[in-house]
Amino acid sequence: MSYEWGLPGNDEPTLFLNKIAVRVRKNLYDGLVAIRDQQRDLSIWIDALCINQADTSERGHQVGIMGKIFRSAKKVLIWLGPERDGSDIAMDRIATEARPDFTRDTVLNEEEARSLSALWNRPYWNRVWIQQEIHLATDYTVYCGTKFLPRKKFMWSKRLIVSLHRIRGIKWAMTLNAAWFILGNDDVGNPLSLWLRVSTDLGFMASEPRDYIYAFLGIACDCQEGQIVPDYHKGVLEVYLEALTICNNPSKLESWRLERLRETARALAVQLGLSVDETLERLVKERVGLDIRRRPIWSASV
Repeated sequence: MSYEWGLPGNDEPTLFLNKIAVRVRKNLYDGLVAIRDQQRDLSIWIDALCINQADTSERGHQVGIMGKIFRSAKKVLIWLGPERDGSDIAMDRIATEARPDFTRDTVLNEEEARSLSALWNRPYWNRVWIQQEIHLATDYTVYCGTKFLPRKKFMWSKRLIVSLHRIRGIKWAMTLNAAWFILGNDDVGNPLSLWLRVSTDLGFMASEPRDYIYAFLGIACDCQEGQIVPDYHKGVLEVYLEALTICNNPSKLESWRLERLRETARALAVQLGLSVDETLERLVKERVGLDIRRRPIWSASV
């Protein structure tokens, strides 16, 4: 199951697992109610329930095989959250969309445009783990409120995002970059450096800083042989340096790619909550061999 954890609260519902009471976040509870099939049993892997989150060793091991879990799943169930902000209208509009023709604009009325924009602007799309969960899925179904859509139909909704950009010219359309990238990119053969660049550029979010790196291990082509082993006992700085070591391959980096890596390294440090100062710059240079100092901007004198 792919879903947004949400913040903890005082009114968290209770589930019974093997007759043991377990408190869960409300968004997960709502998702399970929506997905529940009263005609048959469903076996669902849910990270909050299948991983002992309090055991950092177990969490690290499970994160290390997360890619395998989602790749092997018969189907991934995507829960966008309860109905709100016209999401029923948005889901119904997507359901009626025919095979996309990107050479033609789709007609959207004001209510549809606002509803679709709100759907694609939900916090779910900004989760750093969503890249792996969707890209590795052999199939998925998207649930929102009482509505659900199969993978093919939801993928076709990319055309509607294009229409919002092209013909609406409305300010909300410009914030849909994360949803567009996720729905429009099927390439899982990208290196870790590119995934980190995407994460920093699009502002993906994680409550655990190390997850800004660990979330891409299952889809980064240069991390498929255990180059990085998830370990939540390691400090954030150590994990950062470990990731940059994988990314910094001078023999494969052209000068412009190297400059982009420097920019990504600085942005990633900020994302991880590290201070980008002379101490960090010196440490990265010594440990990784990468100079992340800002380049001076030269201007001609008049």
